Amino acid sequence: MTPVAEVTTGRDGSFQFKKPSPGDYWLVAAIDGTEYKLLIRYQPGKKTDAKCAEFQYALEKGKLYLRNSTTGPAR
Repeated sequence: MTPVAEVTTGRDGSFQFKKPSPGDYWLVAAIDGTEYKLLIRYQPGKKTDAKCAEFQYALEKGKLYLRNSTTGPAR
C-alpha cells in the first residue's frame, strides 16, 4: 500500500487529515511497533463536515475499531 496521507497524533490523541477525497481508506495506527488497520469509507455529507477528532477509535483484543462518533452512531 502507498500512503495517501500521514499524520501524527497530538498529545491528547487528536489528529486531522486535510481535505480528504471521498472513497475507501485504510486507517493504520502504529502502536509500540505493531500496526493495526481499520477500513474507513469516507463519504462527506451535505450538512456536516465531520472532523477526525469527532470520532473515537479503540484497540481491543488486538483489533482497531470505530467506537463512536459525536456526529452519529458508529457503522
